Amino acid sequence: MAIIDRGRIVDIGSPAELVRRNCPERRAIVVTEDSGAVERFRALPGVDSVDLHGSQLTIRGRSDDLVMQVIRCLAEHGSGRLFAEAPILEDVFLKLTAEYSSAPSFQT
Repeated sequence: MAIIDRGRIVDIGSPAELVRRNCPERRAIVVTEDSGAVERFRALPGVDSVDLHGSQLTIRGRSDDLVMQVIRCLAEHGSGRLFAEAPILEDVFLKLTAEYSSAPSFQT
């Protein structure tokens, strides 16, 4: 598969390769009242950040199994609602075409 922007190929690979290469961040959102959840999620391997807004935690990382780690942590330590977000090809396309579209044009 190729990502094309204004007639130029900007990346080539399988859908999984394109997503992994261009959108490596994974995100899980947990809604919980557990006061110790923030520190437990921060301690998980591969977690880059945990942001708390009210009872909602946004957990970001670059580990392919981030969501599984969050599920295990929830299962071991309490309850909460989990929402997982995984990047898709549309995210790759938007990211790559925005990067190349904002580059200066040398056409005359």
